[in-house]
Parts: sequence; structure tokens; C-alpha cells
Amino acid sequence: MRRGFALLFVLTIVVSLGSAPQARAATSEFRALWVDAFGEGIFNDAEVTKLVNAAKAANINALVVQVGRRGDCFCNRASMPRTQAGIAPRPYDPLDAIIAKAHAAGIQVHAWIITTALWNSSTPPVDPGHAFNLHGPSKTGYDNWLGVKYDGALRESSSSAANWFFDPGHPDAAAYIAEMFLSVARNYDIDGLNFDRVRYPDLTLPSWPQDNAWGYNPVALDRFHAATGRTDRPLPNDPQWSQWRRDQVTNIVRKVYVEAAAMKPYLRMTADTITYGDGPQGYGGDWTQTRPYRE
Repeated sequence: MRRGFALLFVLTIVVSLGSAPQARAATSEFRALWVDAFGEGIFNDAEVTKLVNAAKAANINALVVQVGRRGDCFCNRASMPRTQAGIAPRPYDPLDAIIAKAHAAGIQVHAWIITTALWNSSTPPVDPGHAFNLHGPSKTGYDNWLGVKYDGALRESSSSAANWFFDPGHPDAAAYIAEMFLSVARNYDIDGLNFDRVRYPDLTLPSWPQDNAWGYNPVALDRFHAATGRTDRPLPNDPQWSQWRRDQVTNIVRKVYVEAAAMKPYLRMTADTITYGDGPQGYGGDWTQTRPYRE
């Protein structure tokens, strides 16, 4: 149907947050389409109708729909601003539209949000309330939420389309990330939340010490120092520093899980995780030596 409709028949480990209402009764199979928001699919009502009809014809029972790309939302009622992508004008709401049509066809809708990407253009977002404008490179001190690389870089490459990122170690950035997910869960009749890129940046892929090199926002470093009593600037592969950064990501996911469970116990939580390199068998069975864990 389009390049972004990745048909995945998955055996997935899903964290269920309690008993679902009858209309959301759990099924033995999760037959899902992942619908990205970088092309045709949810930009207008006709595309949504086409998508749901195709899903129904393929016996799909869930749509994992990308509503958050880089600090924006393909929706009208979330903490992040409405996307400036070429969607139909208000009052059209892509997420509302897909929920209404999919649920009428007996298909679940899971909201897919990129977790740490903030912006990817040298031209700032149009909306003055976008987090990039409020907490991006034009801001200093505590107001700056940007991820910083070990070598001082603020973007993943020199490309004009390279990403800026939130730093999960900055407490205000972490709270904002969590609220991106929670605001969608609060305001829309979704069936689940899907975390994408729920990790520190991993591009490009140079050798040590640049292979685990993000997280050096000054506020995050100050928090690490306060938590550990250290005063140095740790190397990217420092074990204590690596674990501290893992904990920051875990804390965001835990906050979303706990608050979403209290809000809507039937929601399911999923994540699009990475399997770079060899599995644990390549490291004598020690999964902590695998690249996804190490970085």
C-alpha cells in the first residue's frame, strides 16, 4: 500500500496493564501493521479509510500508528504541538480519525512515539511552543534540554537533516518525554503505547570511545556527580556512568507504565528495541556484553 506499511506478524512480549474491557479482549495473536508518519497513511480522512480497509482485508487486528516523530504529534490534544507536516487542516485530527475507523472495524490502535528525537532541520519548528524552540540550542543552562556527545557535538552527524535529541538525564526533559506518552493516553481512546528509539542516540557507529558517547548535557552531568559523589567527566564506557544513563531511560518508561496503568489499566505497552551485533551466545552467554546493553 505504501513504503511505510510494514506488515509484521509478530510473536510479541506485551506488557498488559490489567484486564481489558470486553471490547478490547486480548487475542492470542498480535497481527499488526506498523504505520509510519513519513508518508501516506494518516494525513487525511481518505488515507485513513484506505488504511483501515487494507488492514481489515489482511486480517490485521492492530495498527501501531506513528503519531510522534520529533517532538510533535499527528493529533490535536497532546502535550507536544500538532505536527507541521502536510496533514489536512483542523479540525481534522489524524489520531481521532484512525481510532474511530479502526475501532469500528474491530482493530486496535497503538500510539507509536519516537522517545528521544527532538528535531532534525536547521530551520526551527514553526510552532513557538515546540520543545526545540523552548529548550533547544538557543537556550542555555537549565533551560537547554539537548543531548550532548562526548566530543561536544549536538547532532548525530554533519547532515542538515541530522537529529537533535532530548537528554533523558535532564529531569525536565525526562518529564516532558513521559508526558508526551501520557497526554496521548489521557486524551485519546487508544489501546496501547509504543516506545520507539527508547534509548540514547546510537548514530553514527564509530569505534570506542564514540560508540556510547551521548548524555553529556551539563545538567545531566551535574546530577550524575550529585548521585555518585564524583567530579570527573566520565568516559563513554565508564561502568557507573553507563548504568546511570540506563537508569534514566528506565525511569521514564517506569513513570509512563505506572501512571498509564492508573489511568487506563487495559493499555498495552510495547517497544521497538534494537538487536545490534551478536546475541549473548557471542559473548559467552553474558548479555551485558552485547552492544544494545553496553550502549
